[in-house]
Amino acid sequence: MLTQTEPPSTYALVDLLEGRSGGLARTVGLAVVRAGLIAPGLYAAGVRERLVVKSLAASASITLLLLAWYAVKR
Repeated sequence: MLTQTEPPSTYALVDLLEGRSGGLARTVGLAVVRAGLIAPGLYAAGVRERLVVKSLAASASITLLLLAWYAVKR
């Protein structure tokens, strides 16, 4: 299912979908890291209130979209 052109974060999502050990922890960790990358962009765009919550929500929505995509792709 995966090719060599897939980003490394994809492997955590596929591991989660296939029930492999550590898949959930890696997926949650990647979502938190992604939120950390989203937060500065939100801050630069003027979002100041509840920045952490909003960046986590944005990251969670991306993660859920990717999970749905790979679930359908399987």
